[in-house]
Amino acid sequence: MKKRGEVNIAIANYLYNNFNFVSDHIAININNNDLRHIIISRWYYGVYLIAKNYLTNNLICTDRF
Repeated sequence: MKKRGEVNIAIANYLYNNFNFVSDHIAININNNDLRHIIISRWYYGVYLIAKNYLTNNLICTDRF
């Protein structure tokens, strides 16, 4: 999960850093608001996956269950 989260954040950072290039040269018709939504969703999901991995590996005690 952690690796998938890092990949999602890396994709979001690439899209954010190259926002003008991507929005001008994207092959499909997509407006800037949709692209911003994709970037925010990737960041959010990446952080979620990293946090979920951290919680399942470090904080949840299996002996309680």
